[in-house]
Amino acid sequence: MELGSSIDAGSYMQIEMERRAFKARLEEIFPTVDVILCPSMPLYAPPREGSIEMDEAEQSLTDTLKFTAPWDYSGSPTLSLPWRPGSRKLPLGVQLICRDFEDPLLLQLGHSIEQHAVAGMHPPV
Repeated sequence: MELGSSIDAGSYMQIEMERRAFKARLEEIFPTVDVILCPSMPLYAPPREGSIEMDEAEQSLTDTLKFTAPWDYSGSPTLSLPWRPGSRKLPLGVQLICRDFEDPLLLQLGHSIEQHAVAGMHPPV
């Protein structure tokens, strides 16, 4: 709250204009694709609950949020889900992003991916 209230109105308006420009560019993409698939985090899941093993670079908030922040910023509907085990045998995550008001499509795709994962297969990307 304190950080938010420390931003002056002019700076806030500049950030809002940048957000709207990003959202407009994103809206130009969606007529050609239904969903965007990308990583959700640049690191592996923790090996067990309550234990986080990350190296110094992964601890940076900027690094951790680099895949989710743009979509939070745009207000786009997103769905994050586990994809498959990586080289450390820990789950890697992906996120699906769609245009506004296409949440049902996101949920259908997420369900399909989870069904394939239970069967030990992942749909082709």
